[in-house]
Amino acid sequence: MADDRKQNTMWIGAGAAGVIVIILIIWSLIGGSDTDTKPTEPNRSGGPVVVVDDANEATPIVPVMPRASLAEVIRAATTWQPAFQSFYGQPAPDFTLKDLSGSDHRLSSYLGKQVMVVFWATWCPPCKLEVPHLKQVRNEIGSDKLAILAISNEKEDVVKAFATQQGLNYTVLPAAGELPAPFNGVTGIPSSFFIDAQGKIKLATEGMLEAKEIRSILDTP
Repeated sequence: MADDRKQNTMWIGAGAAGVIVIILIIWSLIGGSDTDTKPTEPNRSGGPVVVVDDANEATPIVPVMPRASLAEVIRAATTWQPAFQSFYGQPAPDFTLKDLSGSDHRLSSYLGKQVMVVFWATWCPPCKLEVPHLKQVRNEIGSDKLAILAISNEKEDVVKAFATQQGLNYTVLPAAGELPAPFNGVTGIPSSFFIDAQGKIKLATEGMLEAKEIRSILDTP
């Protein structure tokens, strides 16, 4: 009888131990899955966020830099200053001048595109420094979007020789003669007028402009 009790006790102990082992195995399986269910840490790297639509595709989101306002462009100027500010937003007075080949250029005929009217001279050092920047802008922006009219009040043969030597790729208008206000009020060169596609004066400047500054002015609304 005592042997039967002892045998029963052993079977019960073995069964309990087996149950404990099974519970430990199940617990380890459940606990081990925690590493797979932890929430993803947010991206704190500061770099562009990547959106994954598919396991094999990742599309980077590139932040869009805001364009500088006209006021910001003016504040950043170091080699030029704004001029003729009372004319900003006003329709640009029309004029007609001949280029080096004798063709007429009427300002109002450029409606629908931006126009940069530049006053300069072949003897002017800052004007000469500005020439490469004007050529660069002319190469970067098509004539369907921008017209560059460079006006000099010098003799045609002098301007033509300079234009040929420097390989000017924009419209040159010599012997300006009489022009309407505010164009006839230019006293320092180089000076430029930026006219928008609606034919209104956006900005006038006095001093040398670099290509990046010209682009910034043209890009502002």
